[in-house]
Amino acid sequence: MKILFLLQVFPYPPVNGISSKVFNLIRYLASKGWRCDLLCFGTPAEAARAAELEAAAPGVRVLAVVPPAAGAGRAARKLLCLLKGLPPSIGEFESREFKAALLAAGGGGYDAVH
Repeated sequence: MKILFLLQVFPYPPVNGISSKVFNLIRYLASKGWRCDLLCFGTPAEAARAAELEAAAPGVRVLAVVPPAAGAGRAARKLLCLLKGLPPSIGEFESREFKAALLAAGGGGYDAVH
């Protein structure tokens, strides 16, 4: 089985509740022979740790670690979502780079997306 994980944070090392939950889930599924691909937001330093995550959880593949929005653009997107009646957090995770990586992964024949 192949699962694509779309994550708001890079899950390695597991240092808080969000990253611990996701890391343990993907490590468990990968240990059962499932392939787990990750597309997530994270800093360049976290992106540099992608190989460490893949080594710590064989069967896990990091497709991309996209830098989160920052500065005035982030605030403007959050405000725009609020004016549209949407949760402001949606604007925080709006990213052309993430969308492009997701479209590229779309042909991966995934059984599930989490």
